[in-house]
Amino acid sequence: MRKNTGFTLIEMLVVVLILGILTSIALPQYQRAVKRAQGTEARVAGKAIMDAQNVYYMENKKYDQYFWLNNGGNLTVKFPAMKNFTLGTTHSAGCTTGTTCGFSLKHNVDNVFLVYKLVRGQLTDFYCTGNNCMDYFACRLIGSGGSAKCELD
Repeated sequence: MRKNTGFTLIEMLVVVLILGILTSIALPQYQRAVKRAQGTEARVAGKAIMDAQNVYYMENKKYDQYFWLNNGGNLTVKFPAMKNFTLGTTHSAGCTTGTTCGFSLKHNVDNVFLVYKLVRGQLTDFYCTGNNCMDYFACRLIGSGGSAKCELD
């Protein structure tokens, strides 16, 4: 008599079921970690832009309104390249008044904006707007509906 050394159908189904359960638990955690890492990328780039603008303001008593051109415009401190966010001024008047500068970082896929506003060298507004802010940033939700903001620390 030959001895059967293979797996039974039940054993294979149990293994597939266990792998499915582990995947359903691990995949959302991985996706959440990826979004948080992308949010961190935006915060680091935004802080670098803000710091560069403040240095420019201290030297020239106005903000550089062309900072978004050619990776830094007239700024002496260059900001890092971003893979998942794009620099824009969609949520502000830009940096045209000299003493006020606003800029936003828009996620390339989701409708999420990280918004900064600087007035005379001070950060006055720092928030996220969009449907999925809490996926990318740890923040406090303020308001509701279309005017909801997620205030960041």
